[in-house]
Amino acid sequence: MNSRTRLTATAMVAWAAAALPAGLAGDVVAQAIGDVEYIRGAGAAQRAGERARVLGQGSPIEAGEVLTTGTNSFAVVKLNDGTRMTLRPNTAMKVDEFVLEQPGRGDNLVMNLLKGGLRVVTGVISKRTATSRLVTSTATVGIRGTDFDARICDVDCRAEARRPATPLAQASAATVVPATARVVQIAGTMTAVSESGERRQVVAGGPAYRGDTLETPAGAQAILVFRDDTRVTVAANTRVRIDEFSYDARSAADGSFALGLLKGGIRAVTGLIARARPASVRFTTATATVGIRGTDLHMRCEGAGAGEPGAGAPVDGCFIGTLQGEVAVTSRAAPAETVVVPAGATAQVLGTDRPAMLLTETPALMRDNPLPSPVQVPADLQQLFGSAARAEPEAGDLFVYLRDGHLSAEAGGRTLDIGRGEGLFVDAAGRTLARLDTPPAFLVNDPTPRPDRIDSRGAQLLDLQALGMRTRANLVCKP
Repeated sequence: MNSRTRLTATAMVAWAAAALPAGLAGDVVAQAIGDVEYIRGAGAAQRAGERARVLGQGSPIEAGEVLTTGTNSFAVVKLNDGTRMTLRPNTAMKVDEFVLEQPGRGDNLVMNLLKGGLRVVTGVISKRTATSRLVTSTATVGIRGTDFDARICDVDCRAEARRPATPLAQASAATVVPATARVVQIAGTMTAVSESGERRQVVAGGPAYRGDTLETPAGAQAILVFRDDTRVTVAANTRVRIDEFSYDARSAADGSFALGLLKGGIRAVTGLIARARPASVRFTTATATVGIRGTDLHMRCEGAGAGEPGAGAPVDGCFIGTLQGEVAVTSRAAPAETVVVPAGATAQVLGTDRPAMLLTETPALMRDNPLPSPVQVPADLQQLFGSAARAEPEAGDLFVYLRDGHLSAEAGGRTLDIGRGEGLFVDAAGRTLARLDTPPAFLVNDPTPRPDRIDSRGAQLLDLQALGMRTRANLVCKP
């Protein structure tokens, strides 16, 4: 630090000692949980009832300490589980709990944002457990392996929101992909694999997107609700792929839906797209295509029916049963032949080289199908997918923008889930909790660097170069 920075940091310590938010008293056992990777400007750390200390690069961070940054300052903190966070200017936060691989205790991370803002890329704790969270005075946000920004506004948000968005911010807002479906109930686990091959765990409230392949292991089961109110129960040992989904509530007839059952079993009740235009909805398998006509259906594909030759008994083939309405089945082997399956009947396609057949008797595996109807679980489409606009941020408002992962927020007696590219808002009183229709410009356009976009060694070199340039500029040449 140069002499000017030392003076600023000393003043920062005095400010931190006098300006800690009320209600932080309590004895917390000191615990080194990470360190400061990089700091620009002034920062301090203070435990309740103790003197503040100046933060510098390499300073240890302890659980229960309040970390503060000054005006025009920011700090990048790295925790021992790999979580990295940038503390924005004029920020106060503390880590209430940090448990990593301690005997007899589950891993856990609780971050408490008191004022200002954080830019966070979580580490292994949030990937292992569903109990990690961010706490503020108005909301609690559950973290699921996430990359996100959180900001408690002061007057700065309103001023920043009025600035013209950079091309990068405009592109980010334009490329937001809303969730196609959400998991409303789950037993066991479910994994989603994106079109790019990225794998993630999907929990209750978690989003699924077009192109995702959803997988359940033995003993698991999940219920999905799509934006058009199509509902699907996914059985254990199942793989389904969201091949196509397009929907606008103002024109359901222009929408389309295609779900591929790669292996296993599903039960589906179609929604608004099917009611407006049944021909726009289909289910596909390795051996058949299923068209619907306002339908409650169930399907199971194993062995040759799932394109896996030689699987054999006890289940071998693809079975399509209708519980309400009717479906039309065409096989890959005979696409010109359509088998209509009325309510209570079942069709079978034994393999990729076999035509569809309407069975005279429903087999036991379909008759005794244990999959529950997906409509048995209440689902509020507005809560699952609705969004709102926040015209002018007010002091005390909480805004969160999620770049990747899944967050579940609780405020005012309500719960709201968001997926990648989405944002949420909680007012200063904690009574309003809403999903944002577009990411707030002051978060997307934030000039404070993300913690994964700064190299402490490179930043040091830039500081030294800048210092050298200022020194040379102050030199006066005399004849």
